Amino acid sequence: MTKYRPTRRDFLLGSLATGVSLGTMGGLEPLMQLARGAQGPGLLGDDRYYIFCYFPGGWDILLSLDPRDPAVFTEDKKNQTRIVPGYERLDTTDLTIPVYNEYMMGGSMTALGAYLGELATEEKYRNQMSIVRGLNMETLSHATGRRRFSTGKPPAGVQARGSSASTWLASNFGKQNLIPNLAVRVETFNQDQPTFASAMGFSSVSDMLQALRPNDAALDGNVQLQVDELIAHAANCESGLRSEFVQKAHAGRVKAIEMVSSGLESKFDFLAKTDEMAKLRDRFGFAQSSNGLNSAQARAALAARAITSGVSRSVSVAVAGGGLDTHFDNWETAQGPNQRAGFNAIARIIDELSETPHPDGKSSWMDHTNIVAFS
Repeated sequence: MTKYRPTRRDFLLGSLATGVSLGTMGGLEPLMQLARGAQGPGLLGDDRYYIFCYFPGGWDILLSLDPRDPAVFTEDKKNQTRIVPGYERLDTTDLTIPVYNEYMMGGSMTALGAYLGELATEEKYRNQMSIVRGLNMETLSHATGRRRFSTGKPPAGVQARGSSASTWLASNFGKQNLIPNLAVRVETFNQDQPTFASAMGFSSVSDMLQALRPNDAALDGNVQLQVDELIAHAANCESGLRSEFVQKAHAGRVKAIEMVSSGLESKFDFLAKTDEMAKLRDRFGFAQSSNGLNSAQARAALAARAITSGVSRSVSVAVAGGGLDTHFDNWETAQGPNQRAGFNAIARIIDELSETPHPDGKSSWMDHTNIVAFS
């Protein structure tokens, strides 16, 4: 029997069929059944991995995901159309395609804006995408909308009321991964899942390298061994086993030792003078410098590498830099280019996953990964 391999479109359609939206991924029973399913149309097996790509600030979808025909939506027709895209205000000298671009995707005509970048211009990505338009978070502030999407529940004020989708997925499928839930400049929440599913947060590639690299030994080896045994004994004694705090602290210490003993820092040493890392830097487009490691492009590379190296089950990463919170004239100069940089970073993630063989020897990592972009 051929094992069913779901596509990204199956993932979205299956979610909608269960009566939930993308934003309601956090632990609802219908999605649990969906994600646990091993076979059958619309079902996902436990060999799935997830990357949540966050665009901080708020994207203007009229420039990318849901454009309007500039010949129809004009200033003099705004009383009828109720939408004024403002395309005439943009500096279009840096655009390689028109602001409004139609092509076939999924068997039907659709329109994509110029600032969707290579996801719009390169044919190889067309069957990799599903676009959800008009998802209403019923919120006014960035924080409440972001937290509602993350958890699938309306916040209490600005306080999240549930666990993030990434936390839920890590809890159910990521226990064996070194870092089940990895977050890079993205907030996540854990209110009802095991401690191991809480996101380990970093702000840059340098931060992650520091966490993976062991420090110089401060104690003699035999002394360190005795200390380890003493701490383990304290955690496993009767009072330690009754203490939730002690158990969490002990689990965290064991995980930290496992991390620094893994030898995986070489997988994320993006500044190394090797052909492998030079190729990675060229693909994602960041410099061999400390500034390069702090870029959105390097964070995107980290997300892809965390999946292909088997480190993480679920990765949340900010793929766009600043400049999306544009309420004034900076919309004309910053909104579009920053969107395009973020979408191009996603294209690079797709390329990296598509060209990296999965351990099953028959597919690529992209065949096992869902990428969700949101703002």
